Amino acid sequence: MEEQLKEGLVEEVLDDAGKEVAERVRDQTIRNLRNSYQGAENLPEYVTDVKHVRDSKGRFTGSYTFEIRHPTAPLHEKGGHIEPTYSEAQAVGWTRDGFYSALDDCNEQVEAKHPVRNAAFSVRAELE
Repeated sequence: MEEQLKEGLVEEVLDDAGKEVAERVRDQTIRNLRNSYQGAENLPEYVTDVKHVRDSKGRFTGSYTFEIRHPTAPLHEKGGHIEPTYSEAQAVGWTRDGFYSALDDCNEQVEAKHPVRNAAFSVRAELE
């Protein structure tokens, strides 16, 4: 019984810590986006809240995540040409105006800005 209580406490502490780290990375990502260019500064409105990840059976995994629900988010992260991203976005219902709400001044080539990667590095450095 004592061992089960210890395991439960460890899981709870780790769960709380995981959520806090995910919230910090999310907040730093939003700051990075707001201070960016090429339309990335408009992406914060597409950033979701942090949520607990569930496995295929619906059980909590102990992990947390958030998303940037805009088709240009990967372009701002990794860089690249707007095609095929634009075509893929149109195929799933994004309008031209919706697509370009978070993309401008790119001349079809989006520079890598790494807002999420840089946020993770920043939070890791804070915690060390």
